[in-house]
Amino acid sequence: MTDAFMLDAPKVTPPWAAEHFQVQRFGSRYYADTLPPCDLIADPHSEPVPGFSSLKPSKPFRKSVTVGDRKYTVPLDWYRAGEWFRTTDKADAFDFAEGLAADKFYQACHTQRDRDFARGHAIHSAAEAALVGQGVLNVNPDAAPYIPHLVKWIEDNVTDVHAIEAVVFGDGYGGTGDAWVNVRGVSVYLDWKSRGADSAHGIYEEEIAQGGAYTSARYCILPSDDRERAVRAPLPAASYGLVLSLRPDGVEEFWYDLALARESFNYMHRAYQRISDSGKRARAAKVKDPTGIQETAKRRKKAAPAEPPPTRTAPDEGRTGVNVDSLRDKYKALDPAARSWVEAKEAEARTAGVTFHLSTPTERRAWIMSALMSLAVAELDDDTVKAIARHVTGDDACEWATVTAGHAVGSLDAVQAKAFRDLALVFASGMGVLEFDDLGAKVAA
Repeated sequence: MTDAFMLDAPKVTPPWAAEHFQVQRFGSRYYADTLPPCDLIADPHSEPVPGFSSLKPSKPFRKSVTVGDRKYTVPLDWYRAGEWFRTTDKADAFDFAEGLAADKFYQACHTQRDRDFARGHAIHSAAEAALVGQGVLNVNPDAAPYIPHLVKWIEDNVTDVHAIEAVVFGDGYGGTGDAWVNVRGVSVYLDWKSRGADSAHGIYEEEIAQGGAYTSARYCILPSDDRERAVRAPLPAASYGLVLSLRPDGVEEFWYDLALARESFNYMHRAYQRISDSGKRARAAKVKDPTGIQETAKRRKKAAPAEPPPTRTAPDEGRTGVNVDSLRDKYKALDPAARSWVEAKEAEARTAGVTFHLSTPTERRAWIMSALMSLAVAELDDDTVKAIARHVTGDDACEWATVTAGHAVGSLDAVQAKAFRDLALVFASGMGVLEFDDLGAKVAA
């Protein structure tokens, strides 16, 4: 067989590789624990949680621009530079008027980003190979000057290896730690950081906070003893944090105190949660045009009888005495904003006489609480709750202004609650679509 007809062998990754636990949500990398239950961790993070890179402050503002039939999303400063090129009286000289130079200009932003990512990935792969005693095979020309310095440092300084590229799960976050090793006999969490040829060696504040995050997580994912499967495990020991700064001409060590690094991360995490809570409150503050609601109500009154008072008929609960311990644990693990939202829906249902509180563990209540917790984690709103309830019941009353989201979902019987939960999972995964009519939101066909 000639080379012209040969295909590349498919890439096979072990079950503990980070990519098996990474998901994309809201344009960012999240982590979800996909392993089956085990005795070590009673409440694993099966719902997606943000990765460390999503928690970091000072993310650059980005803006989209279209050139021809291609769309680029670039940092705001890059966008403004492109706009200057496009609108300057010398645009023709730059060839921006035809879009040729513009396409190359915006593409260059992505090209450099992709090159930096590929260089970092190659360096991490080389470090992993060197730590396990394998030969280092590098095919990335940008990484080539770094690797001899990296390999020599590992050979001269690493005296024991505990974990490499391990996924970790903390309270409300996840990530992939570079390595837990002994350096000259001292246990450390080790982070590889490659710098450009024009950058100085150093250590950044967010790199210290990252070490604090990964060494204060609840548990990690490691290969089993026979290396056949992935298992949950306690974090390896680490007395210090260490960033190894790599440049094409050499390496330099930067050590840090892990206790203070953990405090640094805790402040960062709380700031992220407050910003997230602020966004949720802002989104919850949005209402439909009240004048439009009034006009719709007037039209409805002309065409139909007045709305009846809220029903207080007790829905069918289905099976009773169901085990809801895992639901209670999941509820306790929600962040404060998500828990507050679920509590508000239950209070609305209780006011309408159709509670779904788990103090009476029934099939109906378990389905509803499971659904609402998934929607809360996905940061979905009352419109979604009412639209799904309307869809599974076929009852337009779920969209009436006098019917709260909690009332709408609390009115479901056991069979409808199961359907509600199934559709809620679709929306929580980002696959559901809403559209709007005169009554309000509805699930798109």
